[in-house]
Formats: sequence, structure tokens, C-alpha cells
Amino acid sequence: MTAPVCPWCERPFTPRRTGGKPQRFCRDACRRAFERELRAWARDQITAGGVTPAQLQRARSVGAPLLGGDAKVAESRGRCPGAKRALS
Repeated sequence: MTAPVCPWCERPFTPRRTGGKPQRFCRDACRRAFERELRAWARDQITAGGVTPAQLQRARSVGAPLLGGDAKVAESRGRCPGAKRALS
């Protein structure tokens, strides 16, 4: 079996063996850098009109399409308090 590769720095790494979610990044610094850039990308997309805040509220999970999401699902998961009210 080959070692997983960090999607941020593209280096192979040995995943932790302590349980929890599967490790995606080699270290916390790579995970934080990815999350920082993802937030910046989202801000740029909103500013450019490519994505609306309502579309983000409807997104059901990280991999879900931004269009066609269900605000009730997001609200029931506690992700978007008041999302139903904001989308009405």
C-alpha cells in the first residue's frame, strides 16, 4: 500500500493510528492553509457573483453541489442557524 499524499503540499505522509476521522493532510499547518485559502476563494466567489450566500447556506456537505441544496437539512444539522428564515 502506498502512503497517502497531502492535498496541500503534495508530500506523502504516514497517517495517525489513533482513530478518529481519516487523516487528509500531513500536518495541522497544511490543513489550516487549505481552510484559509478555501475561505478566501469563497469570499472572492461571492464578491464576483459566482456564488451567493444563500447557495452556501443550502450546501449540505463539503462535497455537495452549491445549487439545489436543502436549507432545512443545513438548519437541522445546526450549520446555518436561521437559514430557513434567510432563504424565505
